[in-house]
Amino acid sequence: MHASPRKSWDLVCQRLNVEIEKLQGLEVQNLLPLQLPGSLDGLTLFGFSSLQIIEEECLHSSFAVALKDG
Repeated sequence: MHASPRKSWDLVCQRLNVEIEKLQGLEVQNLLPLQLPGSLDGLTLFGFSSLQIIEEECLHSSFAVALKDG
């Protein structure tokens, strides 16, 4: 698990590509195309790019740094 939502989403897309490639090797039909990096923006798709979410993430990150340095 990663603290960065962007990195976590990139890992989801990588895993999706692994599964697509595996099924292509089994000659399964009607599969999704491979997902190019940045081609599917899950953060926007699921609403994580909204201003309120971004502000909350910044606040949480600042608080975590303050605790670590504390």
